Order: sequence, then C-alpha cells, then structure tokens
Amino acid sequence: MKTMDKHWEQLFFALLVLAIAFLVGRILRYILGRFLKVSARKLKVDPTRYNFFKNAVDFIIFLIAAIVIFRSIPSLHYFGTTLITGAGVLAAIVGFASQSAFSNIVSGIFLVIVLKAIKEKFSEEHVEVAYPYKILIQKSIS
Repeated sequence: MKTMDKHWEQLFFALLVLAIAFLVGRILRYILGRFLKVSARKLKVDPTRYNFFKNAVDFIIFLIAAIVIFRSIPSLHYFGTTLITGAGVLAAIVGFASQSAFSNIVSGIFLVIVLKAIKEKFSEEHVEVAYPYKILIQKSIS
C-alpha cells in the first residue's frame, strides 16, 4: 500500500511540474508575443515572422520540465540520465554536422530583423536584395 501511495505521489509531482511548465510557457509566450508585436510594428515587418522564437521558448521550457521529472523520480532517474546523455551526444553530433546550415539559419534570422531597418536608413534605390543572404548597399555619389 505504501508503494502505491508513492507512485501516486510521483504521478502527482509529474503532473504538477507539467502544469507549471504549461503556465510558465503560456505566460512567457504572451510576453514574448507582445514584445515581438511592438518590435515588428517599430520595424514595420510582419510579426508572424517571429513565431519561431515563441515555439523555441515552449520547447526549452518543456525540455526543462522533462529533465526535472526524470531527475526527481527515483525509478526514472537512471533512464533519465541515460536519455539526457544520449540526447547530448546526439546534439553534439548533429551540431557539428550542421554547423554551416545553422549559421545560415542564424544569418537569415538577423537578415529578417535588420533588412527593414537597412531599407529605411538608405533609400530604396540604393538597396538591392540579390539573394536572401546577400544584401548590397550601394553608395550614392550625388
């Protein structure tokens, strides 16, 4: 009977951690959404371009919640350690393999953010976008 109570307690703890993660995720998603909406309005770009950031915040919060659950419940402790270690090794392998692709993604994110500011600073006739990753700003001699 005592082990059954312990299992219910562990289940309740896991559900509580998931509920807290859900609430924190919703609150941060709301705050980040408002911040991105204001920033998008200032930069005069579409705010839906930044949905990736909100999804990344949710992913990180639920990843932390899963780690807390696996590390706190003794029967899942060994499994959680193995899972986290394997995920870390896999992430390192994938990170080294996709290093150039990731740098292109980060560059693209910065281009999305900065492109509108560059176009506002220089007149339209002096900014030529040849490819998504190449911006040529020509000096005007007048």
